[in-house]
Amino acid sequence: MAVLLRFHVRAITPWFLSGPHRGRPELRAPSVRGALRFWFRAGMGAAGVTDPERLHRLEAALFGDTERASGEGPRGGVNGAAESEVLS
Repeated sequence: MAVLLRFHVRAITPWFLSGPHRGRPELRAPSVRGALRFWFRAGMGAAGVTDPERLHRLEAALFGDTERASGEGPRGGVNGAAESEVLS
């Protein structure tokens, strides 16, 4: 069962925001997933996960990898679209 979540976020790390319209920032789902992957890796490192193979398996189970899509693991996954309003 899909669940729709809406929330407001403030980015504290740089995001690469671009789309088809040059000069106009656009928040896209791949940018969100990229930021979430970054913080997932940082959090796992802080939690003591130092084995790269284990980290890869954990990350793949949550976000998907080249072998399977996000959400095909036992716990679902991170997938979806992003809508945004970029504030200066």
